[in-house]
Amino acid sequence: MVDTLQLKRDFLSVFGEGCNPIKFVKAPGRINLIGEHTDYNNGFVLPVAIDRFIFIAGRKREDERIFIHAGDRGEEIQRSLRGIFPRSNPKWADYLLGVFKFLREENYPVKGAEIFFRGDIPVGKGLSSSAALEVATCYFLSVLFDFAIEPIRMAELCQRVENEFVGMPCGIMDQFVSLLGRKESALFLDCRDLKFSYVPVESSSIDIMIADSGVKRELTASPYKKRKNECEIAVKLLKRVASYISSLRDLTMEVFGKYEDSLPETLKKRVRHVVGENERVNRSVEYLKAGEMEKFGQLMYESHASLRDDYEVSCRELDALVDSAISCEGVLGSRMTGAGFGGSTVSMVRKEKSEEVREIIGKEYYKKTGLVADIYICKIVDGVGEM
Repeated sequence: MVDTLQLKRDFLSVFGEGCNPIKFVKAPGRINLIGEHTDYNNGFVLPVAIDRFIFIAGRKREDERIFIHAGDRGEEIQRSLRGIFPRSNPKWADYLLGVFKFLREENYPVKGAEIFFRGDIPVGKGLSSSAALEVATCYFLSVLFDFAIEPIRMAELCQRVENEFVGMPCGIMDQFVSLLGRKESALFLDCRDLKFSYVPVESSSIDIMIADSGVKRELTASPYKKRKNECEIAVKLLKRVASYISSLRDLTMEVFGKYEDSLPETLKKRVRHVVGENERVNRSVEYLKAGEMEKFGQLMYESHASLRDDYEVSCRELDALVDSAISCEGVLGSRMTGAGFGGSTVSMVRKEKSEEVREIIGKEYYKKTGLVADIYICKIVDGVGEM
């Protein structure tokens, strides 16, 4: 874990001493336990914030210049607050610059700053490093310039950065849980009205195991946008036969059964996943509240099968990780997590079996793919905050 002393040393090694005090913030990445590709369809999700973070150290400037140093990359950019445009070079800068731009457009009192950041969230592995960077930046600026912004409003602004500035048409889940995650609890979020509640996750006897496939994906250049477009087309077609349907959230499996023949086969599969996944999330909440972890684990397996077969966002490597987990004693459930096309899986594992499971999955995965998976246990933590 990076602490404030290390961050301060790193910051001063780049920017030197100054008159203004240095502030420190960290924002977590996330794992989505279940509810994939439902957020941009106004559906339900069940993520947790995890103990992998983006860390920021920074201080005010007396002008309107921004200096940002990416510690993990050894790269730095300089910009004027009056000259912020998307599609920066390097690309990572957009996630921070977009926050500056939209806060300024909404008349928050943001001025120049010197920022150093680093993180231990693997990039492109389905753990939402980009959302954590946006959230950390937005929260940091609110602390630095002493203004109030409600957490939900902050999540919406960070999502807008992702959608409009970076060019990634994601939902609000990742930013929301990075802000509002709670220790030892999953966040049950309705992505339509943004109502949320906390659901306890058994941690005394169950570990959350992440397995990084080693396959990195770049979502802005992936089929992600195509899936979102397919869902939008499906809504338009379904609206012709049921005018009340404004999003796939409005369907149950029973209602979908009545109207599925109005869709071409590919769209039928996409809709079946989203509708089924929403129902799995709601059942998951019931099972977790009741402590019925085996039943929750079965829903994880069902979710992965649906993502693989109907939504077609898994890949050979993710399937190999899940298949390896299924064969292990002590694994209650496993699935790909995140948008897919690479990235990671999440498994619920009995604590007394965790080390054995980790070794078995690693060996089996290497046999099947020739790749080495980074497999580790994560803890559920609170959302963004000062250090």
